[in-house]
Amino acid sequence: MTNEGKEKQNQQEEAAEKIKNEQEKLYESMSRPLSEVVSENEVEHLDLNTLSYKVRDKYENPEEFAAFISNAIFQYENNTLGAEDYYAFLKTYAAKSFLETLPTDKEQAVFILKQIQDQIKNQEVVFTSYEISKVEFNKNKTEAYFFRKESSNDQPKFSITTIKKEKGIWLFYQDELAPAFEANQSIEENKKGGK
Repeated sequence: MTNEGKEKQNQQEEAAEKIKNEQEKLYESMSRPLSEVVSENEVEHLDLNTLSYKVRDKYENPEEFAAFISNAIFQYENNTLGAEDYYAFLKTYAAKSFLETLPTDKEQAVFILKQIQDQIKNQEVVFTSYEISKVEFNKNKTEAYFFRKESSNDQPKFSITTIKKEKGIWLFYQDELAPAFEANQSIEENKKGGK
């Protein structure tokens, strides 16, 4: 490499280092404790779905379906519903678009679901209970979502679950992490003079 090439390379390295240092200073000036950031987020207040469910071949009532699939997800994440049984659940109650995300081969799909289940188990967080919000609908009432809060001894996990209506039947579409929410006061608490 010529002297001119070395000099150009040194200039590029110096410029890159300068940019890196400026970025680090910027990030440092922007950093705040997580608790401070969380406290600034507005927590949504939601009404809870307290509807019980019956195991059915298909669900036309979205609130009942939300209660049913929440229980299945909770059991899967707590390792009380095995990966193969969860796969069978998904084959029956998941939307086609969700099933397309899984391998078509049953053994491979079960293997992946087992790997996910093992990752959850390795986090050593045991969720002891859950509660779900009432279902909210899109404009056409063909898609809906609800929030789920799973509680453990350490801290809760919040999720949002989306369901879709296909041919008059509600199906599981997706489940993702969500921001925290708080339950609105129940009717019984209001009657008892709760806060």
